[in-house]
Order: sequence, then structure tokens, then C-alpha cells
Amino acid sequence: MLASICVYEQVERVAVTSAEGAFLKCEEVDFATITPFSGEGEVEDDFEADSLIDVLIPSAKAVVSSCKCNTGEVVVCGEIYLSLFVMKRHSPVCIERVIPFQTALVCDDAISGLNATARAEICDLNVNATVNEEKGKCNLTFNCTVSVNGWFVTAQAQSVAVDAFSSTHNLKGELIEDCVRECAELKVYSEGVGGVAITKNKLGYDCKFCAVALPVAECEYNSADCSADGVINCQLVYEQDGEIKSCPISLPFAVPLTGVAEAGQSVGLDVAVSGASANLKAEGEVQLSANLKICATVYSDKKINYMAGLEEGEELEKNPCAISVFLPREGDGVWDIAKRINQSPESVMACNPELSYPLSGNERIVIFRKIQQ
Repeated sequence: MLASICVYEQVERVAVTSAEGAFLKCEEVDFATITPFSGEGEVEDDFEADSLIDVLIPSAKAVVSSCKCNTGEVVVCGEIYLSLFVMKRHSPVCIERVIPFQTALVCDDAISGLNATARAEICDLNVNATVNEEKGKCNLTFNCTVSVNGWFVTAQAQSVAVDAFSSTHNLKGELIEDCVRECAELKVYSEGVGGVAITKNKLGYDCKFCAVALPVAECEYNSADCSADGVINCQLVYEQDGEIKSCPISLPFAVPLTGVAEAGQSVGLDVAVSGASANLKAEGEVQLSANLKICATVYSDKKINYMAGLEEGEELEKNPCAISVFLPREGDGVWDIAKRINQSPESVMACNPELSYPLSGNERIVIFRKIQQ
């Protein structure tokens, strides 16, 4: 399984807001800031099981189904999919339980209403079993630490230059393009999958299947098919010739995610598996079925452009003509014309008050210049 690692660092933005002797095209730009957050929460649960002798191997997977900012905190909700490989009477079996969790993480920069993205990991997992002989049951106590890491995006609008030119000199400017990925929505899908599993051991009719233990799943978003493509891996425990054996089995899957994202959006997936069961479909063919909980985080890329610096270059050659006529292009605005002819937008509009923008391309732009003797 591949791990996704995000590294954040503080950076300083420098934007042009004014420049002497130059004409600036200024726009309101939303400067985005990524704020990471992290924290831990404790989760506990108590439940009963019949005729349980011993807990052999516990495993758990946490998925986040909701992550919202409140003022000064981020509230993360989700579910823990607990799978216990246990001995029940004289046979190994698997017991599963879904445990909801919610944790509020203090974050001074959090603003109410913002979407956030987060991942949760299980730490310090403990399961204790106490046998109640009178009831013939076993009391199970589950506790763990849920470690949460995530981030959200805030934006501050500022009027800055996105283009510039001078009527007297060439300008050398640095146009910066920033792209920030922010969480647009978190969608949850519950899907059942099944099919012939991939096995390493030769399994025939002489095998008695006991349990499907330690199920895990991983998947990636397939943008071409709008689907979650992945694989379920688990251990098949079976009895053969009076012995308890096990072998790894896996099941590839492709689950369509209807309406998950719009054009231009990207998707990150997290998945948990439950209810895994196996049966022998034919000699040597194991049929595996399971339920998937897929949490899809939909991201939108916010792009901005701004001028980060201006330098004055060589002096422009002066136009000796008192009157010039220019042929515009379709869709040209006042700024496009002004920059092309090195005149202020105000001068262009004053010389051609009858024009409306954007232009159709059939107009004529007349510029009058004062000729100094």
C-alpha cells in the first residue's frame, strides 16, 4: 500500500499593487492559505459475544465520513471497522463491529462553515475479553487512540496587478500562477462486491472454510471510468485433513461512483471492508464477497495569477504619427487595445467613446497624439 505524505512550509507572497509610470490591470484575487491540523481522540466500546474462548488477532480501520470547521475547532466524524479473529468453542471465526467516533480538534485558525479534509489512523489498539460463565457469554472491551491529520483552506481577497505595461519603457514582470487544492465535498458510498478470488493454495472440496480474517482494502480513483478501482486482501482460514491452515486471498474490484465529481475536480479515496465471506464455487475456485465503505473526498483546484515584480527595461521608440488607426481582434477589451498600442485605457476610451467592449473585430480604433515640437 502506498502512503500519501503532504509537506507544508511557510512562504511569503510578494504582489505588485502599484508602480510609478506604469499602467496596471488590477483584479480582486483570493490568496489562499493552507492550514494543517492534527490531534488524537480516544474511542471506547463494550459489547458481548457468545461462547468466545480467546481473541487471537484484532485489527481495525478508521475512515472519515465528515470533517467540518467550527470557530476555533475542527470536528471529525467517522467509523471504525473492527475485525476480531477469535477462537469460538473449538473453531476460529471472525467477529466484526462498526464503531462510530467523533473528535473535536482545537485549531485557532478554523472558521465556521469551511470544509476540511482529514485521514484517521488507529493507534494503541486494545481488546480485552472477560468470560461470563453464568450467561455463557464473553464481555469485550475495545479502546484505541484515533490519530487525525488534515488541512483546510482559507482565502483573503486583495486587489493586485495581474498585468502591466508602460507607454515609455519595456517592462519586465514576473507573472506568478498559484494553485491550491481545497476540499469541495466529502461523499460516502456503501457497495457490495463479489467474485472469484485469487488464491495461492490449492483449495478443494476437502477444505472446510472457517473464517475470512484480517480483511483490508485499498483503492484509487479512476477518472476515466469514474470508479474506485482496488483490491481486497485477507486471510482465508480453513480446516484440511484435521489441521487448521490459512492462505492469503485477494479480490480485485471496480465500483462505479455515480456523480462523485464534476469536470476539473479530483478525487481522493479511503476505504474500509466488512462482512467478508468465502465459499467454494467449484473445485479450486473461491468465491469471495464483502461490503465496502468508500469515502470520497472531492477536491477543486483554485488557481490565481498575479504580478510578483516589475522592472523597467529599454525605452520605447516614440511614434511620430499624430493620428494612428488600429484594427482590433474579436473579443478585445479596453486593456487589450491599450497594451497593444502603449496608451492608457482612459486615452483609448476618450478617443473612441462610441465603442462598446468587448469588440467584434470590425471596428477601427483611432488614436490622437499630441506632437511636441
